[in-house]
Amino acid sequence: MMRIRKIRFIDEVKDQLNDSIDVEIEFEDGVSYIIIVRTPDDLVEEMLQEGLNFIKPGTSVVVVKQLTKKTVNEAIQAYSEDEGY
Repeated sequence: MMRIRKIRFIDEVKDQLNDSIDVEIEFEDGVSYIIIVRTPDDLVEEMLQEGLNFIKPGTSVVVVKQLTKKTVNEAIQAYSEDEGY
């Protein structure tokens, strides 16, 4: 398991139910990563804007029901329990 030292929102959350943010994760070994965390509504909005019925392959993201510290922390902790996969 990857042990997390700190989780920090880089961006301000504008809408907890329809937004995406960058989140920094710092691990106890000193390694840091920045990940994108999105909500389902944000994904739907992207499809509507692109005129598509799917999300194009690209950067990996973590999808959460709402962008609260509690929900984001729970999701990131769950990913870290399986070495980030």
